[in-house]
Amino acid sequence: MAGLLQYFWAEARQHKETIVIFSRYPVPGKAKTRLIPLLGDAGAALAQRFMTEHILDVVHRFQCQRQSVRVEIQYYGGTDSQMRYWMDRRVEKNMSWKPQRGDTLGDKIKNAFEYHFAQGEERVLIVGSDIPGISVEILEEALDMLRSEAGQMVLGKALDGGYYLVGLQRKTRGRLGRDAL
Repeated sequence: MAGLLQYFWAEARQHKETIVIFSRYPVPGKAKTRLIPLLGDAGAALAQRFMTEHILDVVHRFQCQRQSVRVEIQYYGGTDSQMRYWMDRRVEKNMSWKPQRGDTLGDKIKNAFEYHFAQGEERVLIVGSDIPGISVEILEEALDMLRSEAGQMVLGKALDGGYYLVGLQRKTRGRLGRDAL
């Protein structure tokens, strides 16, 4: 038993970088609501499912190159058993899922960073699941920027004025102020 615990402890310490995917469980009528007029309830939920599975495929290819990067899916909606049914078939090594914590998107992002930095992670990327243009190269570039001495934060700006990716280095913890996120 002690050998097994040492293995898991060593395995946990290797993960200094995490990609957190923010997603929504694809419940008809609750997912991708802006697409419902065009696709209907079921079609919009199916679009959410396909977009999430697309990013999981991209992140899996990324993990094949960078096995030390952990991936966590933080979801909204659905139950743990629904997520288990959906993700058990899809989740690869070093991938897990859990519900998002917080009321607003800012709270959820802040809580995700705080949780992973408290776990000892050095770099964390948070990316939305509805980014069809995400690629292995974008993820690699974002982590490379965070690995650099000057790279304390990285933002992926979306065409609509929002952000599809936010990344921080652990050393930014405490410097951003209470309401920065």
